[in-house]
Amino acid sequence: MRIPYSPHIIPALVDLYERHRKSTDPSAPRLPGNYWEGTFCSADIDPAEDVIIFSTGTDPKKPAAFAWMYENRAGSNIYLRGPYLDISETGFRELNDAILDVASDRLKRSSAGSLEVRLTNEVLMELFGNRGFEKQGSYEKYRLFPLKGDIGQGRSEEGIRLRRWSGLKDVPVLMKLFNRIFCSHWDFIESERADWEKVVRNRSFSEKLVTILEDGGKPAGYAFGQRYIDYEVHSVEGAYLASIGLLPEWRGRGLGRILFSGWLSGVYEEGARSVLLDVDSENIVAQGLYRSFGFRVQTTEEVWRFSRETAGEK
Repeated sequence: MRIPYSPHIIPALVDLYERHRKSTDPSAPRLPGNYWEGTFCSADIDPAEDVIIFSTGTDPKKPAAFAWMYENRAGSNIYLRGPYLDISETGFRELNDAILDVASDRLKRSSAGSLEVRLTNEVLMELFGNRGFEKQGSYEKYRLFPLKGDIGQGRSEEGIRLRRWSGLKDVPVLMKLFNRIFCSHWDFIESERADWEKVVRNRSFSEKLVTILEDGGKPAGYAFGQRYIDYEVHSVEGAYLASIGLLPEWRGRGLGRILFSGWLSGVYEEGARSVLLDVDSENIVAQGLYRSFGFRVQTTEEVWRFSRETAGEK
């Protein structure tokens, strides 16, 4: 039975998430009620439609599984976060199917091309695979805590300089860099100016978390982050590295270290002391760079997708 979302149900969702965490991925952080309240109040989410909560017949008012959805900026993907349920209890497979039925129906009614979920548990991966989801790739989640101020930048080259955000005129700079750098990646979705304008107007945006690397005044790479609260380490102020990259012709010269260390300096100036990032599991070079700064792997998330064509067959 589906339960409508209400802020009054948050404590029950906190308890359910904790049982989910213990049964599927104990390394995942504990998330308090204010995390879920903030998430479901996001401008990208309509709680009445996008928050999916199901109960069982034994207790129709008690949440037994939940998830939430949102569309990406380009509207080409719907992202499913969850499902959060206790896989040690009987009936979890039926609850998982109920959530996927709702998400699949949302995909059919939208213009998005696919439904995407990130999974860490093999039992859930099998269930999603049985429903037509296909694995696309995976990301390693890295964390650094505490971030200290003595960040070495490495040796620079003549003509190379780092600069911070200089206003909305940098939106096309970031857009062009992103589209050129990541156009061949399996997870690439071409960005538009409106996408970046929306991001920089978000409350998590900070000018100090944008670093642009220039060579002779020409943009060659960038690092872009967002503020967040790291609930895993005593709810400290943190920064999430949303995207970083160099154009191909500037790679292999040690500029990635200069760019990343410059971005970390901005993070420290912002007051953040915890840093989180995702990196493609096959990007060994980048992972080596992050480890050299003290980052450690927290978990591996596999990306699974369900296409509109597959949804139409169901």
